[in-house]
Amino acid sequence: MTIETQSNRVQYIGNGAATVFPLPFPVYEESTVRLYQGLGPGQKEVAQGFQVTGAGTASVDLVMDAPPGHGLVLTMMRMVPYTQEMSLENGGAFNAQTLEEHFDRQEMQIQQLAEEMERAIKHPESA
Repeated sequence: MTIETQSNRVQYIGNGAATVFPLPFPVYEESTVRLYQGLGPGQKEVAQGFQVTGAGTASVDLVMDAPPGHGLVLTMMRMVPYTQEMSLENGGAFNAQTLEEHFDRQEMQIQQLAEEMERAIKHPESA
């Protein structure tokens, strides 16, 4: 898989009927998807009542058990742990897929940091 999008976040507005929400970014594990409801200080993370389908494929969806209310803002984010899960041994077998997934995860981590920085208050460069 390659990381062809610069996004790790998407928002939808509930209409009281839809329960399937496509994620326009790659996801390797269901556990890395976070769901938030609401906006601003009233926003809360939702830990249950949904599943992520298609993890590891090109078509990933967040499927809610019940449709969110009309006008409810849903924010879905991919949050990959900041860990290194690959270990290469000197003289050992080399699997290109393992290396590809490692680089993908690094790109996902970079996107997470970039998205957080876009929401941060920043001082001018000359400060």
